[in-house]
Amino acid sequence: MKPRPPVTSTMLPTPFSLVAGVTFRHTNKVRRQLFRMKMLMSLKKKKKLRGANWSAVRQDLCAAPRFSFLLRRSAAVLLRPCFSLRNNLAGLLFGAAKGKMPMNTHASAGFGKKARAAPRKMQAAVLVAPRTIELQEVMLPDPAPDEVRVKLRGCGVCASNVTPWTGPDWMRFPGEPGGLGHEGWGVVDAVGKDVRGLIEGDPVTTLFHRSYAQYDVGPASQVVPLPTALAGVQLPGEPLGCAVNVVRRAGLRSAQNVAVIGTGFLGLLLVRLSVLSGASVTAVGRKHDARARALELGASHALSPEDVESAAGAIAQDGLFDCVIETTGHQQPLDLATRLTATRGRLVIAGYHQDGPRQVNMQLWNWRGLDVINAHERDPDIYVEGIRQALSLVAGGRLDPAPLFTHKLPLERLNAALELAASRPPGFVKALVVM
Repeated sequence: MKPRPPVTSTMLPTPFSLVAGVTFRHTNKVRRQLFRMKMLMSLKKKKKLRGANWSAVRQDLCAAPRFSFLLRRSAAVLLRPCFSLRNNLAGLLFGAAKGKMPMNTHASAGFGKKARAAPRKMQAAVLVAPRTIELQEVMLPDPAPDEVRVKLRGCGVCASNVTPWTGPDWMRFPGEPGGLGHEGWGVVDAVGKDVRGLIEGDPVTTLFHRSYAQYDVGPASQVVPLPTALAGVQLPGEPLGCAVNVVRRAGLRSAQNVAVIGTGFLGLLLVRLSVLSGASVTAVGRKHDARARALELGASHALSPEDVESAAGAIAQDGLFDCVIETTGHQQPLDLATRLTATRGRLVIAGYHQDGPRQVNMQLWNWRGLDVINAHERDPDIYVEGIRQALSLVAGGRLDPAPLFTHKLPLERLNAALELAASRPPGFVKALVVM
């Protein structure tokens, strides 16, 4: 018997040749059955491979008289890629025949086994030391059955990131890939088998926590589809939902006098949302440009921390406010918020106090009978509902956060974005990293 010539990358293997390459080593009886299979395959000879009906071929083969169990098993296994891929497989074979791509058909002994795809990787930011972030190549995460993987288009830089980035005693290095990033948005890249209502390509915003990366994965319940009107908008939903939930927890009512202490990103959002609730809002901030933004968002007054107590008498009864929302996360603004809250008023703590213990004027809290509310929502379902409400406000034109996204940097410049969030130069409100 002449040796078979080597198969080149330009030769087009047929399903018969693939089967024969594996089964010719069996008995003469099997060879006769293979000849019968070849005759059946000739029925399809006039049809092009691209348009072949592989399901019909399989039925013809398996229904043939005296067709051995071994042959049926081989045909079912070896033709399975044709059944599932159809035109995709045909396109690949024809491409190889035309020299458009190489095909390694020498490895016929492995045909029929599930091919292992090369592991996919992604870029993720890793906090390796205080104030030091490196972009590293890591494995692409796969979603669990109830999870969704999102290809991120961007992530907001939260002020809460600044403290762990500076390296406090409780921080451990290196951090996890993508860690600290929790304001991501993008498009659905893959869904787990149990996920319903989301498909690949859907524009979404998330409540995930490793979003300083090209991809992030998390529970499908923490994914919020973007309205059609916002599909192409750079929009981190998490901080918007946070602000909506603060106002909900504050229980604001129409005609109340409300003071918002702090005119950063969260403070300015709360100014706007408080105005939408019907309250008369006084914004308190250190920077002139931030106070000007507060007035543009509907605040009735915008004052410096040094001036607000002396001027409050002309604004609210007894110079005290029905509700005061503190947004800075620092001791002195918290003390100011206490002094500005009226008897039986509501002191809402929205600032993230993560850099150490705080002292409070408990005597004044007691004497005035203050309702003190820590307004950070920890129930993911309620958090997600806040995001949905915020997106509805944005889509309806009642809330426009876009002017507050003052700085946009690529992922590789995350360190610089955090420097901006820490130093807060003139004109800065919030930074986004965009992919």
